[in-house]
Amino acid sequence: MAQVQVDARAGLLVAATFEANTIQKSAVLKGVGTVEVDPADQIGAGFFNHDITITGVAVGDLIFMQPPHTLEDELKIVGLAVQAANIVRVRMESTGAINGAAIDWAYQIYSKS
Repeated sequence: MAQVQVDARAGLLVAATFEANTIQKSAVLKGVGTVEVDPADQIGAGFFNHDITITGVAVGDLIFMQPPHTLEDELKIVGLAVQAANIVRVRMESTGAINGAAIDWAYQIYSKS
């Protein structure tokens, strides 16, 4: 069973409750915003990590990020993880040599309760 609460005015998920194997987990919206992401130049195809600072994110929080439609076709987002207080690691894949542009990504942070 899942219960979801959405703020219709902003279109944001503000709280969610999930039940898996009879253990109930909840997540509450902690923050939203945008942050500039400027991946390092890539000389060829492969995977790489890019660490960014998002003030207020903590180990154990859930993070969702969305790049704008202007993200280069050669870059793919593989995953996200909170590495330490205020640090989010974005795992990306490059399909070839690219100099990724600095662009603002939207994010949402949820604390688990």
